[in-house]
Amino acid sequence: NNSLNRQNEAVNKKAEELGTNLVKVWRGHVSSKKGNNVNRKDLQEMVEYCKKNRRVKYVIFDEPDRFTRSISEMFYFIEVFRLLDVKIVFASKSFSTNTATDTLMLALDSFRAEGENEARRDKSLRGHEKALAEGRYPFAVHPGYMKGTKPGIHIVNPDFGYYLKSCLEKIALGLITPRDSMAEFNENCPWVVKKYHDPYTFDEWKKI
Repeated sequence: NNSLNRQNEAVNKKAEELGTNLVKVWRGHVSSKKGNNVNRKDLQEMVEYCKKNRRVKYVIFDEPDRFTRSISEMFYFIEVFRLLDVKIVFASKSFSTNTATDTLMLALDSFRAEGENEARRDKSLRGHEKALAEGRYPFAVHPGYMKGTKPGIHIVNPDFGYYLKSCLEKIALGLITPRDSMAEFNENCPWVVKKYHDPYTFDEWKKI
């Protein structure tokens, strides 16, 4: 929905207001939900960049929830950057940690973002539970199956499922090795023969 372009414009404008230049930009669809941030690749790269380039004075995010949707992890990284003499700045919202009041307002915004994530998660879980109770499978279609005419009702794929079942049964009975079963499947399954699916590699086959 053009979100990254809007964020990019906001961050560049904030850099101009600060009288500084953007020397490196991170962009992408990265989850900022609670528990994902301490080891997040982009944040770790930012910290390392600031350690190696001590002239960096700011890290600019569009909004607090683009930084992290976790109160504890947000203030953890604020402190990590502070120890490197780097200040966290937000482009689209005037949050800071200059005073106790500023810090409280930032914490409240982070609380809102963290709460929204929890609400979405709980809503999703309730939806899955309801679907399962009604006999529907709300997750991805498993190998050997295909979507049926009703949502969440998966049926055996006739060009795939029965050949897969045969191979798995032979493995379970000790009649064939997994690697030989893969070769047999790739050679005989119509789905592969008709090129609806590439021949399986052993890494893919092992997952099944």
